[in-house]
Amino acid sequence: MRIKFYILILSGVLFLTPLHVYSQLDIPDPPELLSVSVDTESETDNVIINWLPSDSIDVEGYIIYQVLGGITETLDTVYGRLSVSYINYNSNASNNIETYRLAAFDTLEYKSMITTPHTTMRLVADFEQCAYELNLSWSPYVGWEDGVSEYRVYRKKANGSYTMIGITESDQTSYIDGSVLPNSNYSYYIEAINKNDVSATSNCVYAFTETYLPPEFINADYASVIDNSVELSFTIGQGGEILEFRLLKSPQKNSNYYQIASFINSGQSHITYTDTDVQVDKSKFYYKLVSVDPCGNISKESNIASNIVLNISGDGNLYLNHYLEWTEYEDYNGGVDSYRIYRAFTEGTPVLLYQTGYTSNSFVDNISWYVRYLHDGNQYVPEKYCYIVEAVENANHNEYGQQGISRSNKVCYNQKPLVWFPNVFNPGSYNDINREFKPVLSFVSSKQYEFIIYDRAGLEIFKTNDPTEGWNGILGTKRAPDETYIYFVRYTDFDNKEYIHTGKFLLITK
Repeated sequence: MRIKFYILILSGVLFLTPLHVYSQLDIPDPPELLSVSVDTESETDNVIINWLPSDSIDVEGYIIYQVLGGITETLDTVYGRLSVSYINYNSNASNNIETYRLAAFDTLEYKSMITTPHTTMRLVADFEQCAYELNLSWSPYVGWEDGVSEYRVYRKKANGSYTMIGITESDQTSYIDGSVLPNSNYSYYIEAINKNDVSATSNCVYAFTETYLPPEFINADYASVIDNSVELSFTIGQGGEILEFRLLKSPQKNSNYYQIASFINSGQSHITYTDTDVQVDKSKFYYKLVSVDPCGNISKESNIASNIVLNISGDGNLYLNHYLEWTEYEDYNGGVDSYRIYRAFTEGTPVLLYQTGYTSNSFVDNISWYVRYLHDGNQYVPEKYCYIVEAVENANHNEYGQQGISRSNKVCYNQKPLVWFPNVFNPGSYNDINREFKPVLSFVSSKQYEFIIYDRAGLEIFKTNDPTEGWNGILGTKRAPDETYIYFVRYTDFDNKEYIHTGKFLLITK
């Protein structure tokens, strides 16, 4: 009996041993670690681990490992064979590159092979203040057997939504965003893609594109013609981090500006400048003043200021019309309210003639009434008529409470001389005009004028250089006798061309 008992025990040991050895070799299949991502939805440092479940049906769950200091340490356990994700809420992925691995375990607590490690991408951003560029760089994603196919760059502004702004090759882990706006908040993250379209995302980074502050405003007050130059004035608002101001000029409104002057910032509130390199009667130029920050970048621009070019034409002595046309003034902050037209005779002081609406850029001045008025008053009629146009800003629409006034170049029209000589006069006439002998002059220069009267013997009896003065028929203290006299008139026109007229006239007293 004792022998049979030992045989049974030995048979049981031999029978159980192969089963035990077999069960140790039947370890569960490992899960397939798909990706390790930082949570971009909540924009936190939470790391989301995704995998495909083990094919072994007796798998009870998964062990989450984190590699710390080169040592693989257990982080947590997830139960359920069909579990496919885990979130590490204690991650610090914005500051560190983190590495994770997985293993499955079955109901007998046998563990699978541990997966290949996957690492998070750590993204950092650096704003280049002077270049107006935001530089992004990140650590490569590690873990996929075939590596990364490409990286995608995502950005959102303030409280907007993320949009993809760029793609880099698999070996490029940097990107320059040169389309940012100054003094704005941005967020970024990177998405790695493999050949199977599996993705992993980096941490989110935040950047503020802080730039040097510009002045509160720069207002182009006016561009006004003074003699043969253009005088410019600008008003500058308070504040700003400014290295200098630059005055720019262009023959075209929207392009090809070039620098003609610079001014070191000294906290000034006004800047004036006179541009002498301009033909004020032919060319229209556009000007603007810009502020330059310590990086050398333009931080603020003024509105445009442009000179007014005035042109004149006439119809001679036919209808005595002067036709004025001018270029519009551009661009007051408040817009043009009206244009004022000034006229001066010869070299006299310009006097306001007319005020037009802001849409007008032409005017016709008929001087026939003026010529008649002077003739009727026995007055000198000038030959030169000069005009200036003035643009007036609408002060109510200028947000800086200013009113600009800009003057055009001066243009002049010279009438050709008209001279008529009476052939008889009577000092005792009831008509004032007939009591004095003198030529009827129109548009004759008052310079180098000479009027002489001779008697029949050729003796000079009257002489004047005043175009308004005539002979009243008096010789010394007596009335001149009724007879024929000779006149001599010398004068010049606006081109200094000399004219001479001689002739006879009759003095009668009856």
